[in-house]
Amino acid sequence: MFGADHIETLLERFARLLTAMTAEPTGRWRRSTYSMPPSTPG
Repeated sequence: MFGADHIETLLERFARLLTAMTAEPTGRWRRSTYSMPPSTPG
């Protein structure tokens, strides 16, 4: 379904989100949407 490169990118983005959430739990990220650049599976 997804290639290894795509999964690695998803994990990196998820890690960045978790880092932001734990670094600043009541921070600005809570008041905005987390958007990711478009990507194509494959």
